[in-house]
Amino acid sequence: MSEPAARHDCDLIFINRQQSVLRTVDVEQLIPADHPARLFWDITGKLDLSAYYGAIKSKRGCAGRPTFDPRLLITVWLYAYQRGVGSAREIERMCQCDPGMQWLTGLDTINHHSLSDFRVEHDQALKGLFEQVLGMLLLEKMIRLERVTQDGTKILARVRTNSFRRQGRIREHLEAARKHIEEMGDPCANPNRRQSAQRRAAQERANKLAVALEEIGKLQARSNGQDEKGPQVSETDPEARFMRTRSNGVVPCYNVQITTDCTNGLVVGVETTNAENDAQQLLPAMDRVEESTGRQPRQAIADGDYTNHENVHAMAERNIDFYGSWSRKTRKEDAFSRERFPWDAEQNQFVCPAGKRLRQAATQKTDQGTLVIYRTAKGECAPCGHRADCCGANQKSDRSVSRRTDGTAVSAFQEKMAQEAAKAIYKTRSAIAEFPNLWIKAKFQLRQFRTQGLKKAGIEARWAGIAYNLQRYFQLRTQGVASA
Repeated sequence: MSEPAARHDCDLIFINRQQSVLRTVDVEQLIPADHPARLFWDITGKLDLSAYYGAIKSKRGCAGRPTFDPRLLITVWLYAYQRGVGSAREIERMCQCDPGMQWLTGLDTINHHSLSDFRVEHDQALKGLFEQVLGMLLLEKMIRLERVTQDGTKILARVRTNSFRRQGRIREHLEAARKHIEEMGDPCANPNRRQSAQRRAAQERANKLAVALEEIGKLQARSNGQDEKGPQVSETDPEARFMRTRSNGVVPCYNVQITTDCTNGLVVGVETTNAENDAQQLLPAMDRVEESTGRQPRQAIADGDYTNHENVHAMAERNIDFYGSWSRKTRKEDAFSRERFPWDAEQNQFVCPAGKRLRQAATQKTDQGTLVIYRTAKGECAPCGHRADCCGANQKSDRSVSRRTDGTAVSAFQEKMAQEAAKAIYKTRSAIAEFPNLWIKAKFQLRQFRTQGLKKAGIEARWAGIAYNLQRYFQLRTQGVASA
């Protein structure tokens, strides 16, 4: 595009991009006093990091290359999450241009390998760090454990859907991988660096395939042979599971369980599972809170995914005042569905749509109450013209329905949740429980894990939980939320 003729008559400042400039940089003046990088650095200086220092092999005065200070690496990762960065390579680039990162590193650059390895190598130390932050928040009365919420969020696994295979194909690939390793020969015979890297990659693939076979076995045992084709797992991340999400449909995910204290919306528990639903996650979450803080919450709120007879009874036994809602699963009703059988309380019978009566046949007592089973008289359904629609594939026995008589704990829970005060408490759940989920995904950009495997995904989620709590702590301190 040609320049306008009028431009040649203007006296303009010339921009020279071909020059080299030597500048004096005062590192201490790169960021203001209240910059998040400084806040994170100050708070990590108050924590006990001896578990990290004890794992360092390079010692002063001995042979070996010095390593980066764990306090620096912890602060760098926390600051990066606060900036919405979860990539080690991106952090390496930030060391050259971001003022906060330049101040932290003193204009030095941390390579992405060191950052990536440090993030996942210290599981127990990171757990201790999370508990120390909780202890600090409890000491300042920002966490009270008077009431907590429990919620789960699905975060995408770092895996492709086309990597999922069935048992036969995985076994074939494992045999091929092991044969390939044997063909490489003795690893000590040729210490070539490139060949050593190839061997490590081949061995890593074989290990993942072996884990995939183990996961297939677990899924088969759980399904009891109901899946005719057999379960599938990923060859690259065997512990990932297909889960239903709101925005992405059914995709490989991990289920991150977050327990939030209702006083100031601070996270008191983070755990990553590969369970497709939340039904069995409430009690382990309460155990984690007690393990981390030394005491259990007085009240707990959770949605219908957690509300079942087992959890209601268990929470009552633990003296935790539980608030939840029964999950109402909609299903297609037909002329002979369970809802079409009227209950005759006086006769203690059900009446089928064809007029036949189902009488009490058996009872099953459980900790959650009594299950009463009702059936028609033997052979009564045989001449019925609706047998195929009513009994379905069960042609050898007559139709049966069941009715549960709830135990004391469930009855008390239902009476409590019918009250307006309990409904008002439950209505507070969404705003408190879902806020950390949204913050971690939207602000920290943790919509998909950067690592693979259940353990590493759990570590990554815990990093986000610590960063969220500290950022929230800084906000509360600025707002003047002081110790009571």
